[in-house]
Amino acid sequence: MRYGLVALAVVVAVGAAALTIALRAGPGRVIPAHPAVAASAPVQRDGGEGGVQIEVLYVTAEYAQRSNDARLQQWQPDRYAVFRVSMDTHTVDLSGYDMVKVSELVAGGKRYAPLRWVSISDSSHHRSGALIFPRIEPVLPVELLIKTVAGVPVRSFRWAP
Repeated sequence: MRYGLVALAVVVAVGAAALTIALRAGPGRVIPAHPAVAASAPVQRDGGEGGVQIEVLYVTAEYAQRSNDARLQQWQPDRYAVFRVSMDTHTVDLSGYDMVKVSELVAGGKRYAPLRWVSISDSSHHRSGALIFPRIEPVLPVELLIKTVAGVPVRSFRWAP
C-alpha cells in the first residue's frame, strides 16, 4: 500500500511539472522538442483559435539524424524543407482542408508553395502529416503560414536563429 502511494505521488508530481512547463510556454511560443536539438528543430503551437490547435515541428536534417523516428528520414529533410503538422479539435471537420493549398513558407524574402502533403492521419478531428517544401537556404529564419483553417485567416509559425 505504501509503495503504491509513493508511486502515485511520483506520477502526479511528474505530470504537474509537465503541465506547468506547457502552460508557461503559452500560445505561439517555442517549446523545444528535445533539449539536445532545441535550436535546430523546435516545436511551436498556436493558441487554438477557431477550436483547432495546430502544432508544427520544423524537421531539420540535423534533428532527423538525431531522432529515433525513421519516418523523419523518409521525408528527406536533407533535400527538402520539412514541417510535421498536427491539428487537433473536437468541433471542426479537418478532413476537408487541402494542406498544400492552405500553406505557404516564407524564407529569405521569398515565398514557397508546398510540393506535397504526406498524410500520417486523416482523422476528421486529429489530422497530421508532413508539409514538404523545396529546399531553402539558409534554413533560418523561416515562417510557415497556414491559412483559413477553422475560419482563422492566417496562423503563423516562425523560427529564427
